[in-house]
Amino acid sequence: MTLQNIWLVSDTHINHANIIKYCDRPFSDVNVMNEEIVAAWNKAVQDDDIIVHTGDFTIARRPSQLGLKTLELIASLKGRKVLVYGNHDSKHFQQHLKSLGWCVMPEILGDGFRIIHSPYKPRTRELYDDNLVTIHGHSHGSLGLNTAQRIDVGIDVFKYRPVNLTDIVSKELYYKIMHKITNLYAKEMGCLGVIFDTVVMCGELYGTTERVYCSESCWENAKGK
Repeated sequence: MTLQNIWLVSDTHINHANIIKYCDRPFSDVNVMNEEIVAAWNKAVQDDDIIVHTGDFTIARRPSQLGLKTLELIASLKGRKVLVYGNHDSKHFQQHLKSLGWCVMPEILGDGFRIIHSPYKPRTRELYDDNLVTIHGHSHGSLGLNTAQRIDVGIDVFKYRPVNLTDIVSKELYYKIMHKITNLYAKEMGCLGVIFDTVVMCGELYGTTERVYCSESCWENAKGK
């Protein structure tokens, strides 16, 4: 049985020349950075995979500020894409990504986890300290090594490429996150019929299959087929 492949990435800062200096990125210029980030993304992610970007995709306020070449690179990104937007992701750019088929949302909360841009509690500099595993971006690796409770998925931590969910969380948490994300994606993308055969957690048993539908009407239609 094939599990739904889920990737995470953050803080790409597409077309942000100064981020090379600020974060000591190993790129000669911003065009090389853009191309290398997209190439690494597309090498890892397949068209049917889900990839969650936890914010700061670019600091550009509007698509027109990026230029045609960069916009074409962005349009070439593979996967079923979700943006958990960050402080640099403007409303205009969120709309542009939606026009390219991205889901856009402020956070993903589930049983035992949160996926969010910042690791800090709102309007504070205090890290989340509850029992939820926090998967985040924003800090560019400045908080030190990842822990079991706090995981920075930024490209400055994972060698400028996405990281697979299976590589950073336990098996139990993987199933919880996968089920939450696949259902959110199906609902956000509207009436698409069956889009996933996914695996969900059933008590302590794994491997129960559930077909995820985007709406009750799709479920009713499918039952009649």
